[in-house]
Amino acid sequence: MVDYTMALKRVMEPRKHELATEVRFNRSHDEDGSVFWKQPLNSSGSPTSFPVEGENNFTDAITKQFTAQADYTRSFGAAYKLETGYKGNLRLLDRDFLVETDSSGDGSWTRSDLSNAFEFDETVHAAYGVLSRNAGKVQLQAGLRAEHASRNFQLVDAEEFPYDYGSLFPSGVIMYNPSEATQLKVSYSRRIRRPGTQELNPFPSFFDLQNVFIGNPELNPEYTDAIELGVSRTGKLGSIQLSPFYRHTTDIIRVNINTADTINQREVTSISFENLATSNSWGADLNGSVRFGQKFNGFTSFNLFKQVTDGGSESAVGSSAVTWSARFNGTSQLTPTFSVQASYFYRAPMNIERGRFEAFQGMQFSLRKKLNGDKAVVGLRVNDPFNTNRLRVNVGDDNIQQLTVRKFGVRSAWLTFQFNYGQAPKIRERPPEQAPPSSSPFQ
Repeated sequence: MVDYTMALKRVMEPRKHELATEVRFNRSHDEDGSVFWKQPLNSSGSPTSFPVEGENNFTDAITKQFTAQADYTRSFGAAYKLETGYKGNLRLLDRDFLVETDSSGDGSWTRSDLSNAFEFDETVHAAYGVLSRNAGKVQLQAGLRAEHASRNFQLVDAEEFPYDYGSLFPSGVIMYNPSEATQLKVSYSRRIRRPGTQELNPFPSFFDLQNVFIGNPELNPEYTDAIELGVSRTGKLGSIQLSPFYRHTTDIIRVNINTADTINQREVTSISFENLATSNSWGADLNGSVRFGQKFNGFTSFNLFKQVTDGGSESAVGSSAVTWSARFNGTSQLTPTFSVQASYFYRAPMNIERGRFEAFQGMQFSLRKKLNGDKAVVGLRVNDPFNTNRLRVNVGDDNIQQLTVRKFGVRSAWLTFQFNYGQAPKIRERPPEQAPPSSSPFQ
């Protein structure tokens, strides 16, 4: 992977009148190989010494990405601030997928019809404007981003799937600070999720002999309109924040499972994607943090929401579910040289279209000990100590019910040692005119 960046920043007046530009080029080359085979059992139930039905998969992919961006900031007096800019992005993907099979196990490899190649091009041009006003305890912000995007998915046989579309993304925020410790906020935003290349690629990719993944090159992007409220309070021991929300999504991208499909003369369960009509979700996030000096710092969050999906008049697919999730993170400085940190996440079961996600949870903890002052540090970090990080999905239809269990291989332990020598370099603070600009809506 190589990445080149050229940036230019002009500061006429710090934080009030600035221009920032950047041009970036990125190129990555990925190669991947997988080997599969079947090995029959003998009469005693042990594997035979020779494999049969061997299969080799090789992927060779080159991705290039060009990005150009400019952000301009101008303040008008003490009350108004204008931010505007442009961002253009071009992504080029060239991917070759070679499948070789040895059906008899005698070393006679032949190219399979599952081999494929495609080129994927995507271009996005976007311009935005944000106007902010500071009126004492009230802060107002309104913005609009306009985009024009195009993509073209071209197969090796010259079949193409072009797609062009334009989008507008309005946004607005109202914040009220009745005191230094309390803040009230209401916001609206419109967002987009573009389908990825794997979701678009129409070539079959087998997980195993019974399950195959197939993309849908005619997927539309999904749009979400979100309204969020926020109430936060900060005190001596910590802070608490309550954020109710409502989100309406159109053309939502969902998994489509066909349990009676036939691909490459195999009766399989195929997994693809489709656009459903709408999805509505509403709920609330509750976040809190607490500090007891250096002895203990903790953060916890709780999320409760309901999601209803409508497949539309041409589809009977839909779902309605209530679920919740919780997260905890705590750090304790037991002694000036010894600290402990632990985190835990849990998501309750949730019904989805044609199935159900079972509960999901994960945990990690770490120990850190300073030695010889600050010159040396030894640490121990353990991921998934109780072997609970797994995904269980139960899906199906009138033909078959399928339970899928996947483990992500995250259970691990890391022992680290760090030794510092020499004198730490003196870092001069940036002058005010070198302060970073306000965040761009593109980021």
